[in-house]
Amino acid sequence: MVNLLPEEERSTLTLEYRLRLAAVSLFFVSALFVVASLLFVPSYLLSSGRQAAALWELTSLEKALALRDANALDAALLDTKRKIETLRSRGAAGIRGIVETIAGKRSSDLTIRSFMFQAGSSGGTVDISGRAASRESLLLFTRKLEHETGAFSAVNLPISNFAKQTDISFNLGLKLVAPKKQ
Repeated sequence: MVNLLPEEERSTLTLEYRLRLAAVSLFFVSALFVVASLLFVPSYLLSSGRQAAALWELTSLEKALALRDANALDAALLDTKRKIETLRSRGAAGIRGIVETIAGKRSSDLTIRSFMFQAGSSGGTVDISGRAASRESLLLFTRKLEHETGAFSAVNLPISNFAKQTDISFNLGLKLVAPKKQ
């Protein structure tokens, strides 16, 4: 094929073609960037709204948790205060006297495993658990405690404790007489 354009003009035209192609390509890339940016705006707004809602919810939960912890702490402090007041009203000698009274009434074939003292406005309760060798020894222990009218206002021995004849695991509830106000 015969070339009618001289080499210099042909290279000039090729250069101009490439410059136009680069300019058009740059224009389309810029237009694509602008359109993509515009399409990302709703997603950005939605994400920032969700972030604000999540932060608000986190703040609300932290406040509720702090309030709940404060309420639980207040309840525990009040309960502890009530127990301390009951212990003070009875005195260390009073509680020691109750434990000594209970321990003094047991026979050799009766073992006490635990005492649980619960203070209350009406005197409180003592729960005792242990093991008795026979029904008779458990019944005798209960009768001895019932005769201690100065210390206990009621003795509660569930009938289920008498289900076995020997080697009886028992739970006994004692209601304490309310201390006298001085």
